[in-house]
Amino acid sequence: MDAIRDPSTIETASPARGARLAQRATIQLVMDTAELLSRVIDSDAVRGIVFLGILSANTRHLRAGTPEAQAYAQTGTVAPDSARRGISVHALSHQINVPYETTRRHVQKLIADGLCERRDDGIIVPASALSTRRMLQVVDRNLANVYRFLDELERGGVLEARRADLAGR
Repeated sequence: MDAIRDPSTIETASPARGARLAQRATIQLVMDTAELLSRVIDSDAVRGIVFLGILSANTRHLRAGTPEAQAYAQTGTVAPDSARRGISVHALSHQINVPYETTRRHVQKLIADGLCERRDDGIIVPASALSTRRMLQVVDRNLANVYRFLDELERGGVLEARRADLAGR
């Protein structure tokens, strides 16, 4: 009988509830982001994952709290190409767990569409591609998605539980 609970008690029943709530909220955030991205790159989810993988690799070193990251933290400010680190198609295919040839084809299409560039150090999403009106609108809309995600976690007590965990360390 322990496995079956009254649904009205699940929200406060255990820390595991927080994990499920966080999982559902995360899935929704990923789906909302994928929908926005598929619109801006006019393509399918795989190409969107390739694009995000490149963008992530390009800016992974810009971690919160560092002066360089803070310089590019505001909406409308984009890290210049000189601050981006390229990624090889091979490394990207491993990172996103998509076959090399599939990744290569999607990268070629992104380059042809002007959304990526090939440099000596690998593939980047150039600042020019991220500075378009359309892309900036996507960033703003995705920020709204992130706020909804955080609000969901806050309403569900997940963030409070996390703060308590951190305070207890």
